[in-house]
Amino acid sequence: MKTKIITSYYAYHFGEPFWGHKNRERWYMYSLISLCNMGETIICYTDENDKGYNQLQIIKEKHKLDNLTIKIFKLSDNPWQEKIYKIRMLEKNSYLNNPLDWRYECSSQIYWLKWYFMKEEFEPNINLYWIDCGLSHGGLFPKSTNPYADSENYMKHFPDENGVDVEFRYYQFTRAFNPEFVKKVNNWHDGKIINLYNNTSTNQNFGNFLRFLNLENTLSQTSVIIFPVAGFWGGNSNLIPKYTSEYFKMIDKILELDNYIVADEEIMTYVNTMHSDMFKNWEFTTFFHEDSGSFNLNTDKSFSFFFRKELE
Repeated sequence: MKTKIITSYYAYHFGEPFWGHKNRERWYMYSLISLCNMGETIICYTDENDKGYNQLQIIKEKHKLDNLTIKIFKLSDNPWQEKIYKIRMLEKNSYLNNPLDWRYECSSQIYWLKWYFMKEEFEPNINLYWIDCGLSHGGLFPKSTNPYADSENYMKHFPDENGVDVEFRYYQFTRAFNPEFVKKVNNWHDGKIINLYNNTSTNQNFGNFLRFLNLENTLSQTSVIIFPVAGFWGGNSNLIPKYTSEYFKMIDKILELDNYIVADEEIMTYVNTMHSDMFKNWEFTTFFHEDSGSFNLNTDKSFSFFFRKELE
């Protein structure tokens, strides 16, 4: 069965009017090289010219990423731009324009486009996944999954080579992102959508989400609420149209307000809870891994285990 993996690269959109993350240009680009090691078709949406497209063309040619298709989608053309901009620019929402507030770099446009692109790339009866472009990095994956770490010069930053030429190696966790992982996950999802979640802490933002949207009474007392992560999801493509449709309904409800904006995982939490039969869940306890001082191999279950160990 065909497998298609979707991602996006919007690393040059810091501040108004898109409020993207800062200093992600090289990280996300080098991570994408690693993701291409999975061998399947990877479609990456990005902005035109030097806002993403030109940079991706360079790595595609230099690293011979033949399975990478780059598609231009101008971030200014996202279907929610006008309403999001209006909400964020209201004086009563000035905290959203404070660079010291964590919500300043919360680009709803970029986050919500994950579902838009998945809808655009829908094909029936395939394995269809979303993966965040910057997922392959040392904060999530241990050095043991990076073949370059076997070199004695890894910790010395390869002193006899040009730093610009070797920087990409520090994002190459290809012992996690490889064809074997794709085979494993295709067999594991059981015809559902994969839902990776961490319930070790309460998502306080979700409580605000329910209150602002008057949804507190829509979840029964027996509803099992789990808090997913949006970095990797998908599986059975035939469920994607319903999933994206339900997600867009929640976006419409949010944009009816003028005092609230949200990223992606609060919406995921609600939709995934209300339609739990569509999902196959995998729980982890921490984003840390063996290279992290606070990680306990006997009791902790790392997010990275999903990509590099046998799935239960």
